[in-house]
Amino acid sequence: GTCIINSEDKRESCLCSKAFSGDRCQVNIDECSSSPCRHGGLCIDGLGEFICSCPE
Repeated sequence: GTCIINSEDKRESCLCSKAFSGDRCQVNIDECSSSPCRHGGLCIDGLGEFICSCPE
């Protein structure tokens, strides 16, 4: 993400990329938290994306 310091109040604010959140973009968002895979597929979390691994 990109962090800037406000010149008026000296507070830092950060704009995070879609894969991260938190005050300083330190938290990786878990794209698997909503259980997007169906039919027993295993969700593998990535940066801003996920992959479903199908059972054999």
